[in-house]
Amino acid sequence: MGKDYRVNTFGLTDEENALVEENLPTRIYELYIADTPTDVIAIGCDAMIVNAAALDQDSADMFFDLYSQVDGCTNETVIWLDEPKPPKELRKFFKCYDSFDAIKDKLKYLLLTAHSKSKKAHEYSEKLVNGLKILAPQASRHFHAEAIGADRAAVAQRTALYRCSASNGGMD
Repeated sequence: MGKDYRVNTFGLTDEENALVEENLPTRIYELYIADTPTDVIAIGCDAMIVNAAALDQDSADMFFDLYSQVDGCTNETVIWLDEPKPPKELRKFFKCYDSFDAIKDKLKYLLLTAHSKSKKAHEYSEKLVNGLKILAPQASRHFHAEAIGADRAAVAQRTALYRCSASNGGMD
């Protein structure tokens, strides 16, 4: 399972993107500047910074619909700037700020926090996958043994019914 070391942005100025690039959590991170709102969602990342003022209403609704459907079950951090603000129920998943100026001083901290959150989620997923790989052969053998036992029980039941039927002269 690979991990994307990326921060996506949409709607930021060249200067703002340069500041984001200077504050990437580690050297292995890359900055992806999305041309379209769908790209910022579709391309995996640890954090995305979206200037909502650069979105049309349909694109903003697309973000809101997506995050309403996944109900916070993602590992990326969404930093949402400007208006329109997300609906109240989504504000617990989005970090909302009035402008890029509001995050300038804490940008490094926000991106490091996003990195830490994503890293923990990735490590947990890897442990879960490895645990399933260990358990899968055992479960397969268990279910195979149960299936053989069920087949034997079905044969025994059919044999008993046949014997019963035969002893009654086939009258059943």
